[in-house]
Amino acid sequence: STYMDNMFLGLYDMAIHDSSSQIDVLQTFVTMSREIQLSNTAGHYGWPTRLGNIAHLMSGYDARYYSYVWSEVHSVDMFATRFAQEGLENPETGLDYRREILQPGAGRPAHIGLERFLGRKPNTTAFTKQLNAHK
Repeated sequence: STYMDNMFLGLYDMAIHDSSSQIDVLQTFVTMSREIQLSNTAGHYGWPTRLGNIAHLMSGYDARYYSYVWSEVHSVDMFATRFAQEGLENPETGLDYRREILQPGAGRPAHIGLERFLGRKPNTTAFTKQLNAHK
């Protein structure tokens, strides 16, 4: 699945960037793919072509690939908590979203606006339910 691919690539990216010593990137890729995805990911991705084409890994993005999955976790949490409960066309919900999420931009840490919009700390409950619904 796309989520599993993104989680794998995020973990792999962190493993190769967080290492304080030299590592064998191919061996790390193969080992992690078998442990995490329980399959021969090297064949799935078409090693070495696929791994060599993942520009995020060496372009200064530095171990932030996992943010794709986290952005999905947070968006599903916001939708389930506010929009699904209060309605997609609820003007107060839309204004809260604009005021707490969009308007501050990079002017404050994102988690503050997310917590204010949700009225609590974010969690993975809605995302996990969504994943289980697609099995």
